[in-house]
Amino acid sequence: MVALTGRSAGAGWPGAARCLLVCGWLALSVQPAAAQASAEPTMSKPDAERRVALVIGNGAYQAGAALANPANDARAMSAKLRKLGFDVIAVENGTQQSMRRAIGQFSNKLTADAVSLFYYAGHGMQVNGRNYLIPIDAEISTEQTVRLETIDVDAVIDQMSMAKSRVNLVILDACRNNPYERRFRSQSGGLATIEAPTGTLIAYATSPGRVAADGDTGNGLYTSELLAAMDVQSAKVEDVFKRVRLNVVARSRGEQTPWEASSLTGDFYFIGPTAATATAQPGAAVPTDRDVAFWYSVKDSRSAAQIQAYLDQFPQGTFAGLAKVVLDDLTRGQVAAVPAKPDVTPRPGTTSGYPAAVGQSFRDCADCPEMVVIPPGAFLMGSEHSPSEKPVHRVRVGQALAVGKFPVTVGEAERAIADVPRIGRVGSDAPWRDPGFSQTDRHPVVRMTWGQAKLYVDWLSRKTARTYRLLTEAEWEYAARGGTSTAYWWGDDIGAGNTVCDGCGSKWDNLSTAPVGSFAPNPFGLYDMLGNAAQWLEDCWQNNYDGASGDAAIALVSGDCGSRALRGGFWGSLPWNVRAASRSKWSAEYLSKSGVGFRVVRMPGG
Repeated sequence: MVALTGRSAGAGWPGAARCLLVCGWLALSVQPAAAQASAEPTMSKPDAERRVALVIGNGAYQAGAALANPANDARAMSAKLRKLGFDVIAVENGTQQSMRRAIGQFSNKLTADAVSLFYYAGHGMQVNGRNYLIPIDAEISTEQTVRLETIDVDAVIDQMSMAKSRVNLVILDACRNNPYERRFRSQSGGLATIEAPTGTLIAYATSPGRVAADGDTGNGLYTSELLAAMDVQSAKVEDVFKRVRLNVVARSRGEQTPWEASSLTGDFYFIGPTAATATAQPGAAVPTDRDVAFWYSVKDSRSAAQIQAYLDQFPQGTFAGLAKVVLDDLTRGQVAAVPAKPDVTPRPGTTSGYPAAVGQSFRDCADCPEMVVIPPGAFLMGSEHSPSEKPVHRVRVGQALAVGKFPVTVGEAERAIADVPRIGRVGSDAPWRDPGFSQTDRHPVVRMTWGQAKLYVDWLSRKTARTYRLLTEAEWEYAARGGTSTAYWWGDDIGAGNTVCDGCGSKWDNLSTAPVGSFAPNPFGLYDMLGNAAQWLEDCWQNNYDGASGDAAIALVSGDCGSRALRGGFWGSLPWNVRAASRSKWSAEYLSKSGVGFRVVRMPGG
């Protein structure tokens, strides 16, 4: 998926008021674990590693569409990449002919051992699901002329893929909105999503649909911070982008929040560690594991002292923000009184541990989601189609589970937010109210972070005196398959009219979510498990299933806990990414414009 952010292009082309910066497809080198950054970076990379980059900056457009900073950004990026050991091909204010010629030169330099990087700053657009970069001499009057006058992004990516470069980076600083959307029938906002293969990190300058500041130093805000962060020695690439995010948020006063999606399977450093720094902190990963273990030992304690102890030990920990919210609730007395347990006496003949038999549904309260009791069982988790989905392994679901019949809806979230407003807030904003399309109480709630989803299940647990949480990855895949073993619960082909995605044959495809329950349920009686809105899960991200537990109830609480597993695909996903086995990694702070929601599970008894 490509990451995009907006910049002002001034008056001119219709719809070109927002231009977007995307850092995607990281062509990265893999090195040993990093230690702390040095104040004076040493330009180091593996001796055998070839780094090749193509950098294009287009700003000298006609008809009032000129952009101030792309040429500056491209010059600065070229200089930085050369300093970091890249062989750089640079084009400034490229015509279609000069851009095509440069892409050919770039392709000729790529080899299987190369690290390849493509950076583009300028106008771009989407037509009928394909992305195009606009040369400065383009003359576009209709949709039909787009392909003739522009550069197809896929053409560049194909060159990188055919070269079998180890990993690839594509950085697109391109218009989020089609500048001719008032004339075109499709009126597709923004660039279409590009699915990143394994070994890829996608770094986004800001949340999709948001405007990225152009900056006041001759470079875009995001690019200026990225250029600085790339100089930090011994910093893993994930830490580089975390540093960028913190600085951009601070400088923009919260108006711009970069985010990342990664399928990297190793460590990468723009500037690798020296022998001294590589051995300076052999236990560098341990604090993160201790952080996670400590949090999970106290998070359900309802003890202000224990939550404060976590904050004292890990003031900048993975869960520090959530811990402060929980502590605030506890000290305000909002959760001091546990409500009386509702009557959940099982109906005659039920043995599920819930107030309903397997296959039946119930609610714990009027404001609570409807839950369906699914049976215990076992299944083969994963697939042979992607490294992140391997190895295929047998997983057991040892007891019946009550799973949300639908993803949590706008109406259900709204009732929780009315009770605890912070569930719906990110800073002073309430992004869930504005997904970019019309929604009703029956649409799945989207544009909520993983932390907000956790606040919701905590509220639900307090309200009902029952234990609600997000599903684990294994529980989710078991529920999504519904007892089947095909790619989708309805078969191995996406078909038409089974869900919402980019190519699923529904009227909502690549436009918006659909109201929950618009399509048939799976064999377990669960709706919208695949497509429509992707779903946050409990687990920390792991790159594959090596060493995975055979117990579905065990969530992974080590690894990259700043990122979380996301499943199911959304209305803009390609069919491949709607499969039951498909996995995605997203920053826990990620705010989707319109594609990510969540579903809950309730444990039996009390």
